[in-house]
Amino acid sequence: MSGLAEILAAIGEETARLGLRWYVFGAQAVAAHGVPRATQDVDVTVMADVPAARRLLEQLQERGIVHRFPEIAEELLARSQVAPLVHSVTGFEVDLVLGGTELEDVAADRAESLVIAGVRVPVSAATDLAISKMIAGRPLDHQDVRSLLASGRVDVAGVGETLRAIERAIGEDGFVAAFDHLVQTTPRRR
Repeated sequence: MSGLAEILAAIGEETARLGLRWYVFGAQAVAAHGVPRATQDVDVTVMADVPAARRLLEQLQERGIVHRFPEIAEELLARSQVAPLVHSVTGFEVDLVLGGTELEDVAADRAESLVIAGVRVPVSAATDLAISKMIAGRPLDHQDVRSLLASGRVDVAGVGETLRAIERAIGEDGFVAAFDHLVQTTPRRR
């Protein structure tokens, strides 16, 4: 079993044991949707508060998935809601993000059961993945959105509607215009 498979299996088993919802997002999720993307890590969101996350991290540590920066682990968890982990045997990295926003809650509800590295896991739906990639806004994220659009798996209207709501909520614009540009310039499979 690969390091990625061991990580995903462990997270799945331990979140189930603790009654926590979770899903894979990021490059591994893009690849799971049939759009190959090279990456050497996995990003997961776990719907948990800090005390539940501590329990999960203790269980994962017993399974060889340890904090990459143990000296500042508590500070990272409390301040940024992120636990950067590593599989101690293979060195495969995982960024575990604590979910708490409405968008993350919706993404957890709509996650699709897909196979990554031979393990069936909840994966961010293509539409939710496109939304999160547009918010992140890096050139690589926009390339991922192009790939997802080309796959035909994205609800274009749903992404636009959500991005408009985000713009209104935070008083900024640009997300919708950037997404519209990607939609207009990306050929889609028929």
